[in-house]
Amino acid sequence: TNSQIPESMAAFADILSKLPDGVVLKDFDVLFNPDYKVDVMTMMVNTCKAKPFGILWPGTFDGTRLVYAEEGFQDYKTYDVSSYDITCIV
Repeated sequence: TNSQIPESMAAFADILSKLPDGVVLKDFDVLFNPDYKVDVMTMMVNTCKAKPFGILWPGTFDGTRLVYAEEGFQDYKTYDVSSYDITCIV
């Protein structure tokens, strides 16, 4: 494994490579646990470049940002969609 690729991203890509093409992921909330120190969006985007897949976002979309959890919680995250090569379908 390339030392520049975090172990969690390499493991995620390996698992995804074994799934059928066009798979849709859901119920991946555990990845947002701050103890894991995983940049979920970067991991998803980078892995999708190698094997395209869809996700059912486990949070909300406010028109410009994907939001996970509620402000004040440790796992609260926001992602400005214009910063990523992604398409959001509402």
